[in-house]
Amino acid sequence: ALLTFLGGWWLFYRREQIIRRYGERTQTIFAQFEHRQISSETASRQLDTIKKEVDDLVMRRRLNYTEGLYFLAFIEDKAKRIDFARNVSENFLALFNAFMEDEVLTENEYQKLKQFLASMRHKIPEEIYEEFNEKVERTYFEQ
Repeated sequence: ALLTFLGGWWLFYRREQIIRRYGERTQTIFAQFEHRQISSETASRQLDTIKKEVDDLVMRRRLNYTEGLYFLAFIEDKAKRIDFARNVSENFLALFNAFMEDEVLTENEYQKLKQFLASMRHKIPEEIYEEFNEKVERTYFEQ
């Protein structure tokens, strides 16, 4: 009974360490993206690598299926957040550039950009929001 207990504990401990290690890697990648230390493409590529490694662990039965599904959903959530932030950034820059074609940012255009940023504030990293907000403010008030 003691050997069974120790063996079960050891397997549980190893799986916990595997999950913790991959969880920390995922969080680190996402934090680096939020702090603009790596690009969205690099972050997505690294998260895809982690997904493949976790899938391989499930296939080799180092993680059980339920743990693997939970963890893959966690990674997928982070990947979707990164893709969404990238899309918002691209949309904001396209909108900003369209408004700046005449090299003048009108009051109406300024308000639309501010509304767009306000609606996306909770969906993008704070650093990106601050950078875009500063760009709008600087452009509008330096005219």
